Amino acid sequence: MLSTPQRLAVLFASLFVVGATAASSPVQESGFEEPVPETTVDAKISPLVFQGGTVVVRVKVAADGRVASVDVIKGFPALTEPVVRAVGDWRFRPARLNGRPVEASTSVAMQIVIIRNVVPE
Repeated sequence: MLSTPQRLAVLFASLFVVGATAASSPVQESGFEEPVPETTVDAKISPLVFQGGTVVVRVKVAADGRVASVDVIKGFPALTEPVVRAVGDWRFRPARLNGRPVEASTSVAMQIVIIRNVVPE
């Protein structure tokens, strides 16, 4: 049988993020290109979290591609804060209007799936 620290190490190594998708702003004008994630960071989930779920956030992307703000649309206990921190570190190709970079918002849904490995003795 594994000791408690060994169990936690196995559990932590088994966590992964399935992915994130971006959806466009509700209003799209002619000549408008939505912001697209270029550099992403995975959410760092505590090894003590036992249930996965989906967190949806609204991201305001500045004209330079940096994240200006992250607002929670749908949270999930123990997952919301790590997702907000991770998405805040993302870098986007900024939205463009008639070829010029502009500030815009986009929605990001991040699904967290937790898998536990059973380690034979």
